[in-house]
Amino acid sequence: MVKGGEKIKNKVLLNLKENSLINKKDKIVIGISGGADSVALFHLLMELKEELQINFIFAHVNHMLRGTADRDQRFVEELGKKYNVPVYVLKKNIKKYAKENKIGGEEAGREIRYSFFKEILNKTDADKIALAHNLNDVVETFMFRLMRGTSLNGLSSIPIKRGKFIRPILNISKEKIYNYLNEKGYKYVTDETNFQDIYTRNKIRLNLIPYIKESFNVKFEEKIIKLVSEIDETNRYFEGIISKINLENEIYISELKKYDEFIQRKIINKFLSNKEIEINSNKIYEILNILNSGGTLKLDLTKEFILVKEYDIIKIVKRNKIFKNNLNGIIENLEKELKIGEEILYKNKLITTEVVEISKMQKDSGKRVVYLDYNKLKDKEKFVIRSRKNGDYFYPNGMNGKKKLKNFFIDMKIPKDERDNIIIILNENEIISVENLRYNKKYQITEETKYVVMLIIREV
Repeated sequence: MVKGGEKIKNKVLLNLKENSLINKKDKIVIGISGGADSVALFHLLMELKEELQINFIFAHVNHMLRGTADRDQRFVEELGKKYNVPVYVLKKNIKKYAKENKIGGEEAGREIRYSFFKEILNKTDADKIALAHNLNDVVETFMFRLMRGTSLNGLSSIPIKRGKFIRPILNISKEKIYNYLNEKGYKYVTDETNFQDIYTRNKIRLNLIPYIKESFNVKFEEKIIKLVSEIDETNRYFEGIISKINLENEIYISELKKYDEFIQRKIINKFLSNKEIEINSNKIYEILNILNSGGTLKLDLTKEFILVKEYDIIKIVKRNKIFKNNLNGIIENLEKELKIGEEILYKNKLITTEVVEISKMQKDSGKRVVYLDYNKLKDKEKFVIRSRKNGDYFYPNGMNGKKKLKNFFIDMKIPKDERDNIIIILNENEIISVENLRYNKKYQITEETKYVVMLIIREV
């Protein structure tokens, strides 16, 4: 007869193989608290270590929330020492972090843990991060999200795999985890706050679910698991529709509007989840509302990310990237001299100049080359290269009269965060070309042109 512990090990092995969670010789960061779930996860993977040729790293967060936090840290450190597993510890005051960032304690804890786990993954060149979510967590998460307000996608199961994060014991109940630990004689620590109804999740686990089971349906958890499974199937169907849309960097609003609002919400949710951004349903509706607004709009998503809507595009931008782009615009607004016949590197673009007789000129079929009448230049020795400045204007080819550079960018639908990176080319203080978007028509080639100056602009 196969013992319970052996059954669980076989189930975990099946999970790993069916969901491609771990490859041979992977280095796994285990998010370990010292509690029953994470300790069971470690021992189960440890039993498969030789078969899978895998190695482990412990990542432990000391939340500094209770007197036993240091005890938990010592337990994890001793466990690591016993099994020769490197241990990385972060001590962080969760209450202080939550207050500073104006978020709840549970959300603060999650942000800190996930950020730390990713940091250790990168620092140690590991392959995966294993988390100890189990079947009971699926039910609690469903109830938590339902009451907080979420989308159909938000009511789906906790993913067994997302990016580098894996959850090998997701389909194993808490009861079986305890049975496994007791059968094997493995020690673990108990977080006394798990039995205090001070957090929403604890209230769900300790009060709400037992009340529903006692008063309405003893098989309530089983019913939720079945419902979650059906929601997962529904979401997979919509995933098939959404997979046809490119959601890597940005979404075209005109493309989004081809679908009804329900599918639009699914697309936006998928776009955000691809970047590991979790928001509630209210925020999804806020995003939908700005789709019909004109101009440029920004919407706060999380502490780290902002959604930017510019013309027909919505994209996700890191807050520090917005700052970095603006800073680059200031630093690289220095003017540089470009002698005609030479080349220069500016803002990660290589600008090459060359003067040729018009009879020998070979037109480039692409859009990277600007052709100007050399004899019309006031300074035939050099150009000046810089970024935009307030008050800039020129006479763009294909447009009527003089145009302010700011209005030109608006007409061309150039996103605001890209405008400082566009190269402005001048000759004797007059703009002769705005990168290779438009040149100054005062310098355009005519039948009388004898010599042509070519401006070739390449990304490097």
